[in-house]
Amino acid sequence: IARAHVHHERVIPGVYGLPLGHYITHQLGATQVVLRKAAMRTFAKLMAAVGSTALLPALLRATEHPRNAYIRESGCRLIILALLTNSSVRRFDFDPPSLVRSVAALLHDSSERVRVCVMELLALLAQRPPRNAAALDVVALLRPVGLDPHSALAADLRSRLANTSLALPSINADGL
Repeated sequence: IARAHVHHERVIPGVYGLPLGHYITHQLGATQVVLRKAAMRTFAKLMAAVGSTALLPALLRATEHPRNAYIRESGCRLIILALLTNSSVRRFDFDPPSLVRSVAALLHDSSERVRVCVMELLALLAQRPPRNAAALDVVALLRPVGLDPHSALAADLRSRLANTSLALPSINADGL
């Protein structure tokens, strides 16, 4: 046991030899809710410390996870958190059309929770564009990545974007 402990001490700087972001992303897919929430809080604290822009590539990789819907949903939720906490102090620099195209595949996800989450992300981008950005035509941005403007999915998306009476995502008491 002592040898194994020493071995792990040599590897710890990256948590079992993996980059810290990869390890925390993996925890977003844990089966225990407590671990998933702890990983979300850790990402939120990292965003506060290093800025959301630095974590965007890791969050986009999380939305592309091939097997775990919890990880894809959490990645999308963390992008929403980055957008909501964007301020002049903690600037979140990104290209809105590029972000829309990056999450477009999630509209076809097998998990309903992921599809709903990405619709909320797109509604947030459309109704609250970032500073100095023009209003986004999300449906037009999604056409080049394969969204048929006459499909049921496009109709659902247009309906969500047009219904401004529905509440946009917000930050809860836990900061998530």
